[in-house]
Amino acid sequence: MESGRDPGYGGRSGRKYRPLRVQTTEGRLTALGTRFIVRNDGSQSHLSVLESAVEVQPEVGGARSAHIVQSGEDVWFDRNNVRPEKLAETARDAWTRGMLFADRMPLTDFIAELRRYRPGHLACDPELASFRISGSFPLDNTDAILQSVVDTFPVKVTMVTRYWVRVQAQ
Repeated sequence: MESGRDPGYGGRSGRKYRPLRVQTTEGRLTALGTRFIVRNDGSQSHLSVLESAVEVQPEVGGARSAHIVQSGEDVWFDRNNVRPEKLAETARDAWTRGMLFADRMPLTDFIAELRRYRPGHLACDPELASFRISGSFPLDNTDAILQSVVDTFPVKVTMVTRYWVRVQAQ
């Protein structure tokens, strides 16, 4: 998402910009002349700031709990807290380029992420969390990604239909 470069001055027109605000269940984000990515994962949200800064204000705690997240920083936040996260630079906005990036990601988390880009039901047995996956995967063919998982790990992919898929131990 983007807002104007200078939230106080509207360039030649002289009009003032109103800051872009994004309200999530967990809190409010205020763009401070920036580019950023925000996504909700149920009970928490993830923010990656690509340029400039974003103010994060958790729902509980109000203005006194606001945090400024700078360019290059990533945080998870819920209704009460803001927690920093270290993400590889390439992972931050890989999805905008049609890629899924993993760096020693637990296989269960990888399949959960892949689920966001595949229609239907995609599940993964919890005992596969000990397997770690790394790589860049083009999202235009999720079947090929699943096949690469089978080629790499001692797992099988069971397809009841194309829209009902499960990854499980062999």
